[in-house]
Amino acid sequence: MKNLSIFSFINIIFTIAFLAVVASFVLFLKYDRNRFQLQQQQRYSIIANAFLSGFRFVPTYQEIEAICNQFDVQPVTDPKERLTVLNRAKMLYYKESILGRIRIFKLNRDYYIYVQSYGYNLLLKDNKPGVYHAKGALIIFLALTVGLLFLYLSFLRKFKPLRDLQRDIDKFAKGDLNIHTRMDGKDEIAKVANSFDNAVKYINNLLDSRRLFMRNIMHELKTPIAKGRIAAEMVEDKENREFLINVFERINNIIAEIATIDRINTSTYQIEKEEVKIEDILKLSLEFLMTDKNKIEIDIKEKNKKIKADKKLMAVAIKNLIDNAIKFSPDSKAKVEVDKNQICIISKGEPLKKPIDYYLEPFSQEEKRKEGLGLGLYIVKNIAKLHNFEFIYEYKNSHYFCLKF
Repeated sequence: MKNLSIFSFINIIFTIAFLAVVASFVLFLKYDRNRFQLQQQQRYSIIANAFLSGFRFVPTYQEIEAICNQFDVQPVTDPKERLTVLNRAKMLYYKESILGRIRIFKLNRDYYIYVQSYGYNLLLKDNKPGVYHAKGALIIFLALTVGLLFLYLSFLRKFKPLRDLQRDIDKFAKGDLNIHTRMDGKDEIAKVANSFDNAVKYINNLLDSRRLFMRNIMHELKTPIAKGRIAAEMVEDKENREFLINVFERINNIIAEIATIDRINTSTYQIEKEEVKIEDILKLSLEFLMTDKNKIEIDIKEKNKKIKADKKLMAVAIKNLIDNAIKFSPDSKAKVEVDKNQICIISKGEPLKKPIDYYLEPFSQEEKRKEGLGLGLYIVKNIAKLHNFEFIYEYKNSHYFCLKF
């Protein structure tokens, strides 16, 4: 019952209630029909006993006529009809006493009383036989059925907003923030829907504020970075000039990373997939990385391999994996291995101190780590998710971070 939905529970309850009404109706009909037949038998028994006790000897025509008028019955005098009744009719009642015998027959819809006594016998036909009618029971049954149906529809109508609210919550859980669940009314469902609607508005306001803050802060940072970049170009010492340029480029890349996170976490964001060579993605990744290419070994087992992906986002993902591999490997080197179905970034190093899931969350770092924001693997995970690629980690004497296409 715990896993049963409210609507299924309501359906079961009303089904049981309807079956109970039907069963009660059938049992009542059976009881009421038996009661009617018993009353009929009692009436005919009274009539027969009146004939038996009223006539000690062979009754006269006037005596028979008087009792027949009293009980609204008539003697059957036609021999053929008498024979038909005695041979074909169904006997409902039989009684024998010192006064004689009584039989009650039913043929089609007619009832007959057969009285046998010493010296005479009579076959009497009931002129106004009682006919069993189930109209009262049927009216009650229909009234109960209509009442149950009305209650059932009322329950469904009452709980329909709950089903609508569930659909809206499912949409919200899947990233659709443009939902409205406000309802008129003061019942519990309306209160829950209105509270949820207020929560959605509050979350949307927070997200709008965050986006505005992110856009403003990145815009404000770009101007001094650009000026610093220009100033760095004017430094005469080549080594210092290159160092400063790399610093400003690094800051630019960090801002780009944050912008990427903001973009891929937006529910309405759609990636632009295209057929692209893995070699082109790697080339773009190295451009983003801006590091000594001698630190990277590339092994492409299948040349000109193409995948359907967002070139820039995949380049960012691979760049982050290579960057992490270089930073945290003892020899500051990384190997990129590409085969038919996946691309793996391999680096030396000790096993991770914590499960991989920990490092896939934003701002997750090792205790002694000093570089970066702890966003690299988080970005890779989300980019893989957007592409429906599988992001796999294994440790086999070296670290293997693989994107499986």
